[in-house]
Amino acid sequence: MKTSFYLVVNSNGTVRTVKNRPGLDSNEISVQVALQIPDALFRKPQLQATITIPDDSVQPIVIEPDVQNNIKDAIEQATGLEIKLTVGQ
Repeated sequence: MKTSFYLVVNSNGTVRTVKNRPGLDSNEISVQVALQIPDALFRKPQLQATITIPDDSVQPIVIEPDVQNNIKDAIEQATGLEIKLTVGQ
């Protein structure tokens, strides 16, 4: 990419940039800057991944009744609501 702009500097050292030729205050100067930047800097990488989970690695999940009750109690205490928790397959 090629672009140009003006760098405006005042006598206090304040700096700004503008795209078009600027109007200047009495204590300002401008410098036209030509800038060349490789287009590749603006390309975002595209990441790719493939995740495969084999069927034989899946184990049935068993939630014991006491764990179910603990979950129910924790939700009820946190929300103040009465919960009916069922686990099915």
